[in-house]
Amino acid sequence: MVIHLDTRDLPPEHRADALREAMLKATVPAAVRLEQPAEARLGFWRLGTATSVYSHEGSGLQLSRGPDELREAAPDLVALAVQTSGVGDYRQHGICRTVRAGDLMLVDLTAPYDYRWTGTGGSFAVQVEHGRLGLPVETIRRAARHLDRDPATYRMLRDHLVQLRRDVDGIDALPGPAALVGTATASLVRALIMTAADQPADADDRLARIRYWVMRHLGDPDLSPARIADEHDISLRTLYNLWRHPTLSLAQWIMRERLEAVRRDLTLPSPQPIGAIAQRWGFADATHFSRRFRAEYGISAREWRHLHRG
Repeated sequence: MVIHLDTRDLPPEHRADALREAMLKATVPAAVRLEQPAEARLGFWRLGTATSVYSHEGSGLQLSRGPDELREAAPDLVALAVQTSGVGDYRQHGICRTVRAGDLMLVDLTAPYDYRWTGTGGSFAVQVEHGRLGLPVETIRRAARHLDRDPATYRMLRDHLVQLRRDVDGIDALPGPAALVGTATASLVRALIMTAADQPADADDRLARIRYWVMRHLGDPDLSPARIADEHDISLRTLYNLWRHPTLSLAQWIMRERLEAVRRDLTLPSPQPIGAIAQRWGFADATHFSRRFRAEYGISAREWRHLHRG
């Protein structure tokens, strides 16, 4: 499901109503006030069954969710948003915070809140069902006060949302990957909430962060279990105890993900030599890559590229 709205395509007198209607489909009901001349660009994408993302940018606005809006609809959702431009003002549960570009905010959508910016601004949010997080609402509300308690997790999720904003249209077009990205994003949100609420992360949260870090560093030739353990301040024994896969060891999983990345890139209309693509994904030795690719897929990388690029 994709919703796109650009109020510049509408007469000025219809813009606020159109935005309210689109927001009802994309997120929870809220009173909307727009600065004049009103402009807003809204996007909504669903990533699986329990996670969605929502983008809003444009002229100044105020979103207020009070008793009337709560009576209209109060789904069990939490939103984690990154301010993408401008300076916002966020108030909920006694928290009054100024959010600048790159800052995160956690919003409990089951309760009243007020969020606004003046001039030009933008925000990108992931919305996750409470049931997917598996956390008490008290934990979520406590986390909102200290989101940056763990700076590393905070930066990781902020960078993930910024990248997701760039890529979401392409991801949404592929239902399988979209659901996987939704699951991974929800796990990262859960990890941030638990660290911000000063609760120890469980094994699933730690593993989700490790997997995400590995995927961001697949192209590093020196990527290894030892480096992964060192980057996450854990022992190799702890890393191996955390790792759970029905058939693949950690090193085998890294190899498979690298090969899949090369195989995917070989279908793209790029003039890059096969060796350069393989090197980009961490294969320093061309002979080693060729042998691994053929063993995994039964044909050479050159044959694969020819078959899928016609």
